[in-house]
Amino acid sequence: MFNITLTTLVFIILIFQKIFLLNEETLILFCFISFIWISLYQMRSSVFINLNEQSDKIEISLKKSLKQISFSLKEYTHIKLKLNILLLSFKGLGDHFYKLVSLLVNKLPLHQKQQLSLIYPKRLLFINRIEQQVIKLIPLLISSKLIKIVDLKHFYTKNFEINYFSCLQKISVREYIQLISVKT
Repeated sequence: MFNITLTTLVFIILIFQKIFLLNEETLILFCFISFIWISLYQMRSSVFINLNEQSDKIEISLKKSLKQISFSLKEYTHIKLKLNILLLSFKGLGDHFYKLVSLLVNKLPLHQKQQLSLIYPKRLLFINRIEQQVIKLIPLLISSKLIKIVDLKHFYTKNFEINYFSCLQKISVREYIQLISVKT
């Protein structure tokens, strides 16, 4: 307060000595300065408290932001580490897959050869059995057909008067007789 009085007193002396001219603008400026000075002096504590509150809020906000940024950076580094581990795992998996495929490519012809060597003898045995059965079946079929032919020939010679069949009959009877006579 002492500063304001001293300043005012100096200002009044300057005006009376006509060193400082007093007009409207100067009075407005003087009133403005004195108002600011008095208001600052009177409200210094409330302004100080308000500025402290704002600085505390800003400080809290900055601390929260720094915590969030540090948490985000930790998460980022953790995820990046996991990603690197995952990439290494995929690389290892790719190497194992390559080894497996190359092993399969090398062993597959041998396996196929072994499978064929197991299957072909069975197939050949099956074909051999079928062949044996067919060999047995063919004479039976031929004999049954021959029996039918003989029966038909006998039927035609007995029931139909065809010269050709009767001639054949007589020729075959002569041959049988000759065979019997030769053997005795």
